[in-house]
Amino acid sequence: MFCRQDSLYSVEALLKNHERFELLMEQQADQVEGVRAFAADLESQKHYAHDEISARRQAVEDRHKQLLESSAARRKKLGDSNYYQLFLRNIYEVG
Repeated sequence: MFCRQDSLYSVEALLKNHERFELLMEQQADQVEGVRAFAADLESQKHYAHDEISARRQAVEDRHKQLLESSAARRKKLGDSNYYQLFLRNIYEVG
């Protein structure tokens, strides 16, 4: 049988896991910034692989941006789900 409390607790657990994931992502942001800085240094020196370095740097930046966007979208969905589960719990308590 479907248990409403389990759903609320599941959503809250997912929110906590997502918060831990976002903390790990913040720690990795320094590495992405390091790649940007190193690539910019090589590009400014007119490195022989300038085009490949630029392409790879841009790919890293694009993936990082996409990860940030999908993380924000997931956080919003989890927040909405949490509010919905709270709403359902309140409805069932009143009923």
